[in-house]
Amino acid sequence: MKENGYKTKTKGVLTMVRVSESTLWNRSVKNMGAVHPALKDKVRYIIHRAYIEGINVQISSGYRSNAEQTRLYNQGRSTSGNIVTNAKAGQSVHNYGLAVDYFLTNTSGSSAVWTVNRDWRRVAQIAKSLGFTWGGDWSSFKDYPHIDLSGGYGWRDLKAGKRARHLLNEGVTQEGHSGWEVFQMQLQLRKAGYDISTDALFGPGTEKALKQFQKDAGLSADGYFGPNTQKSLKNGKVVTESEGKTKEEKHMEKNIFICNAAIDAVSAYKAVVRNDGVIKFRSNAEDAKVFAEDTIYIVGGGKAGIKVGAGKVVDLSGRNAEETAQNVVKYFNLV
Repeated sequence: MKENGYKTKTKGVLTMVRVSESTLWNRSVKNMGAVHPALKDKVRYIIHRAYIEGINVQISSGYRSNAEQTRLYNQGRSTSGNIVTNAKAGQSVHNYGLAVDYFLTNTSGSSAVWTVNRDWRRVAQIAKSLGFTWGGDWSSFKDYPHIDLSGGYGWRDLKAGKRARHLLNEGVTQEGHSGWEVFQMQLQLRKAGYDISTDALFGPGTEKALKQFQKDAGLSADGYFGPNTQKSLKNGKVVTESEGKTKEEKHMEKNIFICNAAIDAVSAYKAVVRNDGVIKFRSNAEDAKVFAEDTIYIVGGGKAGIKVGAGKVVDLSGRNAEETAQNVVKYFNLV
């Protein structure tokens, strides 16, 4: 039973219901407006990646008209409020649909969190892996919510029509692209039985796996994810070595980190990234058996209630969240 953003458990303990990933995305789409399609695609992955690491991130703004830019520039100068930008109309990357601002939310998604903490910086790190510039790295005027795909071009260059095209996923999905579409393709290839990292980056490893799939499917092995390849992969081509396995075994992740709460996911995210893992929350993991190729790590809450289908189990749970975090750091030798 849900009451005012809380879910009542049978023992009468109220726990916060986490906002859904789709809600964060839908709100962000509304706030972004008419941004470049490649930016929108990459932001979709940022929200997803952060979410599975226990971080709720939402976009607050995207495309800005010149009139809106003027209003913001005047704030703290000729109108009330604090100064939030040094850019006049036409002088912001936002005016060209190549920038967004983000913030974090609390667990339920009901309020914004503006503290530039480890989670905030982790979101910036994910963004930078996809080619974004982060305003928090600027020296003259740090703009921590800001990420953009300017690629080093200034507003005069953008006004003249110049673009960092290598960041904008131009043409058919191919090596050098990154974002949600690449991530979805990688997931499909992995489900079809190919050994591939699902990092949303179309690098040499992804190209190699895609070409192998194309070859196996009788297609031209050109490394481009065009219409024929999309159609063939969607039809569920599976390589011979995976035949005879159960559905769960075919789709197993290498390492799974079952986290009791969002704070446990934050403590585990370095280990997750370094060990090719994924995060599952206990509330979901208790619904069915958990299958892992290698190891299932319990991060908070203990082993009780977790049903294991495949994989060894390592329980890193402590008496509280702080002790659990210490166990994770010690076990994985994190710094």
